[in-house]
Parts: sequence; C-alpha cells; structure tokens
Amino acid sequence: MLQQFIIKNLRISCFFFVLSIVTPPAFAQLNSFDRDFLSGFSEDGRIKVLLLKLSPTGNMSDTQADGFVDALQKNLFNTNHFTVVGPQELAAHSQDLENPSDVDCHDIACGIKIGKELNADKVMVGQINLELVQGQNAETIQLFTMSVRLLNVLTNSLDFSDEIQFNFDTMQDQLFELATRISNNTVFRGQVLSVNNKNIVIDLGKAHGLKIRDRIVVYTQTSTSDLEGQTLGLEQKNIAIAEVNRLNDTSSNAIVLYKYEPIDPGALVKTYVNRHKQVDLIAETRRELDTRKRMARPTRPLVLKPEVIDNVTGEPIREEKQRWQRRMAAAEANQKRWMYYGIGAGVGMALLLTKRVDLGDFHTMAVVGGGAASGYLIYKYFQTRNQINALQAEGRVKKFLSFQYDFNISPQGINVSLNYKF
Repeated sequence: MLQQFIIKNLRISCFFFVLSIVTPPAFAQLNSFDRDFLSGFSEDGRIKVLLLKLSPTGNMSDTQADGFVDALQKNLFNTNHFTVVGPQELAAHSQDLENPSDVDCHDIACGIKIGKELNADKVMVGQINLELVQGQNAETIQLFTMSVRLLNVLTNSLDFSDEIQFNFDTMQDQLFELATRISNNTVFRGQVLSVNNKNIVIDLGKAHGLKIRDRIVVYTQTSTSDLEGQTLGLEQKNIAIAEVNRLNDTSSNAIVLYKYEPIDPGALVKTYVNRHKQVDLIAETRRELDTRKRMARPTRPLVLKPEVIDNVTGEPIREEKQRWQRRMAAAEANQKRWMYYGIGAGVGMALLLTKRVDLGDFHTMAVVGGGAASGYLIYKYFQTRNQINALQAEGRVKKFLSFQYDFNISPQGINVSLNYKF
C-alpha cells in the first residue's frame, strides 16, 4: 500500500514537471515588479487576479498543493481573460511587499491586503484535499477535491465560488472546465474603438465569448484624489447600454439601446458571458440610469426680458401678477359698460312707461323688448360683479391685493376709508 502511494506521488510530481515544460509560460504576460510602482500584472485590460497558495488538507502535502496552484494559474491565463500573479511571483519579490511573510498566507484577509498593494482586481483563495479511497480491485485511488473562491478586492465581496472533484486521469479536464466557469462568471471589460451615430465598435469579440444579441454596459472611469493630490481610487460611471449585432474574432459592432450621456471613443465597456449575470447587470444598470435621469434637474434656457416696476413699491412685478391685473382691469371696464347700458335702458323704459315717447302700434312691443333688454343688462352687470369678486379673492390669496384702512380724526368728525392696494 505504501509503495503504491509513493508511486502515485511520483506520478503527480512528474506530471507537474512535464506540465511546466510543455505549457507555455504564463508570464509571457509581461509581469513586472519595480519599487516605484509594485505590480506584477499586464496592463492590457484583462482582469488582474492574485492567486494565493491553496491550503492543503487531508493527505495533501504543501509541495503537491503548489503544483496544483501552478496548473490552475496556467488554465486561468489561457482563458485570455485574466492576467495572473501566483505564489512563485510573490515569493520572488517578497522583499518588495510591506510584509514579506504575507506571501505564504492562505486566508482572505492577507490576500485582500496584498491585492490592494498590487492593484489587483480579484483575489483567489482555496483549498485542495487528497483522500485515499479503495477501488473495485482493492487498489488505492487518489481522490482530489479543490474548492476556490474569487473575491473582489475593492468591495471585499464574493464574486464566484466553485468546487471540483477529480482523480489523476481527469485532472486536466476538470481544471480546464473550472477555469472556463470562472471566466464566464467574471465580468469582461473592453474599450470603445469608434462611434458612429448609434453604433459603436468595441475590442471584444468571438474570442472573448461574446455572442450576437449579448448586451453590454458602456461606462467611464476617472481617478479620484484627496486634497494632497494622492490617488484614492477609480470612480466608474455607467452611461449607456448597447446590444451586439455583428461579431468578429477580436472586435464587434453594437447598437446603442439606451444612453444617458454621449459616448466617445476610449470609453470602457463591460459584460458577462454568463447569461444570468449579464441580465442582472443590464437590469441594474437600467435602473441606475433611469433613476439618474429622473432625479436630474431639467435645464431651462435663460430668457432675458425687461422687468415692469411697481410705481408704489418699486419692486418688479411678476408676470403672473401682470396677467391678474389685466384681467381685473378688463372686468372693471366690462362692469362700467354694462352699468351704463343698464342706466340707458332704464331711462328708455321710463319714457316708454310714462308714454312720453309714444310709438303707436309698436308701443307695447317696444315696452316688452325694453323690459327684456333691461333684465339682460342687469344680469350681465351682476355677472361681471361676481367675476370681480372672484378676482379680488384670488388677488388676496396670491398677495396681489391687500386692503388698507385709513382712520382720520378731524373737526368735521371721524373719517374711516377702505382702499385696495395692488
């Protein structure tokens, strides 16, 4: 039994040795460290992932666990979605870290800390367990269980978690599928290459997993700084939603469906390959843009026009008050007109009734017509009077009209007067 276990371990060690020779180096991604700006990631737009050591459990040794980390790192890099810094790169440059002993950590806290030092987007932590089980022919089978968690460095939140089980024969396939699932559930980022009316061209295409009718979010990114000019971080602002309608291998054309601000070349885009996460991203962005539009104050053009000054108060007269004053003046003019017409009709009726004016056969008809005309004029007079009362009430409510009482004592007696003040 012990001999079989040793042989299996030798097979794993040989596998990782061959894998390291055959697989192209993951760090053709031009990782670089320098003391002025500590970062081991390629600045090519890919997601920056800091991969920590896997914590070994069960019968797994530290050396074997390191081999699985290398294999996982190469599979992540080969998705063309991530630029990855692993334990080997950290160990080679441990002296550049704030705390060199952090390179051996397995937990989330120190991983987030190192991720912020390296300006990483994500940190991956996990465990690898080895269990020895008996096969059908009483042979010893090594069963591996790997669990990983992908964390957002900026928000300290969990973006994705997964667990796989495999043996020595299925290891490569399982690691490849795991890297693919991680890629599909991690946001893709790209850039707007050109803009033409409602169409934009972006630098994501078939090779990145995009499909026709996939929707993307267009956003801008600006750096924020404190009063001393030190950069605090990057602020993202979503500005549009677009839908892919034509695909190439490394680029695609999308039509803008919803826009809050104009899109310029150089704006950034993001989306998910996973359909459910893509739908959630678009729905959340649409709510955000709708809320921003609803809360934005409408811009009104500045209109320059002369002001009318009140002769009494010397203050500008509002347009609404001017309209009310015109309506009041028209109503008072109508009242006077109907009053004069009524007085004239009354005098005419008196002449007819006293027969000072005799119209012969048409006299009776004239009396009836004069009475009807007098009644109509009286009705119009009181109708206009009611209109004036309503306008006066409106003026008092809107502070266009106020009463002014004058109280005077003179040798002739006490005088009280009520005046309207406009």
